Amino acid sequence: MPYRIKQHPYFLLSAHTDLSVPVPRPPNKMSCEEGDNMVEQLLKKHGLTYRQRLFSLAREAENSIAPIQLTERAQWFFTNGIISDMGEGKAPYRPRYVVPDYDTFLKQGSKFLLIDPPSNLFEAVSALLILYHHVPSVTGLPVYIGHLDRLLEPYIEDEQEAEKLIQMLLTQVDRTISDSFCHCDIGPYFDQAAAKTVSQYLFDLQSEYAR
Repeated sequence: MPYRIKQHPYFLLSAHTDLSVPVPRPPNKMSCEEGDNMVEQLLKKHGLTYRQRLFSLAREAENSIAPIQLTERAQWFFTNGIISDMGEGKAPYRPRYVVPDYDTFLKQGSKFLLIDPPSNLFEAVSALLILYHHVPSVTGLPVYIGHLDRLLEPYIEDEQEAEKLIQMLLTQVDRTISDSFCHCDIGPYFDQAAAKTVSQYLFDLQSEYAR
């Protein structure tokens, strides 16, 4: 019996849609001419930063292969827009969402990155910014940047100095991590210096962008 799916307002499918009908599989590889044209278009496209252009070129290379073989039924859902890969590429060689153990990183440092355990707030902020650029993800930068007040509070000795450093950290994140899903955790102790600084800065930032 043909596989059928009930009508759903989101899917916009007929109750009589027959998923057993063969659908054409997209080619695994584009021709050399098509590839050259795509690269040239990206190189000439206006409005892209260098990093965005670099990632776009890498994504086209990734999408020129299809290492995951789909059944005809599964491909039908992709072809008709019911299932989407969210533009994250056909070759999942890195995870979509990574939650690094930032607490352990600050306690132990990293031999790979040649970072000793931080002994003050300057070193802690520097260590986090370095690690952010080595977190594998589909955007090349982290989605989760840690429980910031809990991470930084133990290193605070001078609150005015800490406020400037934490603001610098968050400004760096805001200007370099363009993913709108990027987030941190704060609380529940909002009377501490780190939590107050983070929450106030984020409030001011949202107010600035809302103008």
